[in-house]
Amino acid sequence: MIDAHRLYQTLFNQSMDMDRVITRNLQSELKSELGSGNHEKAAEIYVAMFSLSLKKLDYLLRAGQSFERSGEKKKAATCYYLAGKEYAETGFGIQAIAALQMHQRIAPEEKARIQPIIEQCQEQGFVSENMDPLMTTGFRVSYHLRAQNVFGRLSQEAFEQVLGSTQHQYLEDGEVLTASTATAQSIYIVVNGTIEEWASIKGQAKRLSSIPQGGICGALGYFTGDQRNVLLKAQGKSEVMVLTYESIESMQNDNEELKNHWQMLYQEHVLVQQLGFHPMMKGVKPPQRMMLARKMEPFELSKGSPLYQEGDVGDDVYFVRDGRLAVTMKVGGTPKMLRQLRTGGFVGEQAHLNAGIRSATVFAMDRCHLLKINGEDFAQLMADTPSIAEWIQQKKDETEQSFA
Repeated sequence: MIDAHRLYQTLFNQSMDMDRVITRNLQSELKSELGSGNHEKAAEIYVAMFSLSLKKLDYLLRAGQSFERSGEKKKAATCYYLAGKEYAETGFGIQAIAALQMHQRIAPEEKARIQPIIEQCQEQGFVSENMDPLMTTGFRVSYHLRAQNVFGRLSQEAFEQVLGSTQHQYLEDGEVLTASTATAQSIYIVVNGTIEEWASIKGQAKRLSSIPQGGICGALGYFTGDQRNVLLKAQGKSEVMVLTYESIESMQNDNEELKNHWQMLYQEHVLVQQLGFHPMMKGVKPPQRMMLARKMEPFELSKGSPLYQEGDVGDDVYFVRDGRLAVTMKVGGTPKMLRQLRTGGFVGEQAHLNAGIRSATVFAMDRCHLLKINGEDFAQLMADTPSIAEWIQQKKDETEQSFA
């Protein structure tokens, strides 16, 4: 006799596995199309990905954005409308209104079409009856936040916490948002207008890029603890929402989901690039860097605390996300400063050429955020990439020569 339940479960699992394979292939194709600027094709892929996973409602928003960039405003309006409808039906009223705001921006003649969705959001308590939700800044901001990978995967509760922590700032044409030498303190979400990035190159001011409506700037400084290296100023009258690093830290202390989410974003986006910039990782291919970044374990080291002592046994390798580490070695019985490590530096790799014995003492000069690479993982990386061992040996030889 056929076990109907087991047969159903088997077919269901096979279907889910097939969907995952198709989604991975689509994601690869999407990356290629976005990289080549083919926004219409990218939009079609987003729609296909949405049809495979109804839980990923943000795919409809991104499809709308891509259609709009390609000039297909009618298709973009349809995507925004469907996103608003789906969000409202699943109880995400803020996101629903945000999607409808985008719909009305490019299809104002279709206001009657979206009225039932607005009424549904009013019944759910997301919109008061005497307020025009399509004109409120809050909903525009929520749309832009949700459309960004930084915030797109957050739960409703965590998203509401982020939205409640933002502050408004209006800028006149040419007004400076932040100077290139300023300490990085905030993330900026462009709600209206455009923010330009400028840098001084050989004494000449040069525009590097323009951040349009919906863009985010300032995130790198949060992850690395660096000063600004570009000047940000408004092109035309502009409006931004400000999310301070202090607010982000506070939210992470109160919300484990936010903490894990931001760490994941750092490791999958910023860290992967930082690893590629380090000369030791020059021979490591991007897929390997991504796998390594995901395995690295974050932790904090308070000011003055030792990471390890000279002579200790251990082969874990450490990467500096932010802060400063001091590396010292005893010369004639007296500790001598070898170097200071800052954002983007590695330490601990010498143990892999020294039988797992630490050749120096390392301690925190400031509060540091570090990431640990397990010794076994690093050993495997060295085996796969011979240039790493060559680089470590070169640095070891240079250190020994300096004390000769």
